[in-house]
Amino acid sequence: MRRILAHSWLGRVYKADKWLFVLLSLFFFFTLFANFIRLQATPFFIWAMYSQKLPEKTDYSYLEVHYNGNKLLNIQHSWNEPAKNYLYLPLGYYIEIKDSNYVDPFRNYLESHWLKKHPAFTGIAPYLYPDRRTIDKFPGWYKRYLSLQVNEPVNNILVLKRHVQFHPDGASQVIATDSLLYIP
Repeated sequence: MRRILAHSWLGRVYKADKWLFVLLSLFFFFTLFANFIRLQATPFFIWAMYSQKLPEKTDYSYLEVHYNGNKLLNIQHSWNEPAKNYLYLPLGYYIEIKDSNYVDPFRNYLESHWLKKHPAFTGIAPYLYPDRRTIDKFPGWYKRYLSLQVNEPVNNILVLKRHVQFHPDGASQVIATDSLLYIP
């Protein structure tokens, strides 16, 4: 057993730097202890995250992006998920902020819950969410970013919200389409 430990990565750390070994060991044991007592000590283990079943829904919605008049943004499944996330997540966030008259839901959460528990961070809170000037710059940024992703100049963008329903046989049906945003 001692021979196995001596040739392991942790054994090599012990030989190279005993203080680093102690720090890593303490971190390892604290993490195990925190998990054992179900303490939410890190952002990786939030015990309530998967605590209940998602409710069944009859219809779903998604954003559909059209650019240059008639071209549909269709990102094929690949291992490059960040590109897809950068195209859809900020867009949904922007639309949500615009629909709520520039009220950022993250700001509401910070001010009503988090800062009450952590008042020492009140000074940096305004830097953690965008102001109105930054939000108004989003359409220009999105147009430039979309141009880079589709490898052509983008003249205009139309964002639709499609509402679909799935039937028991697996077929889907569009039940409504809303026009959410037009960027000239």
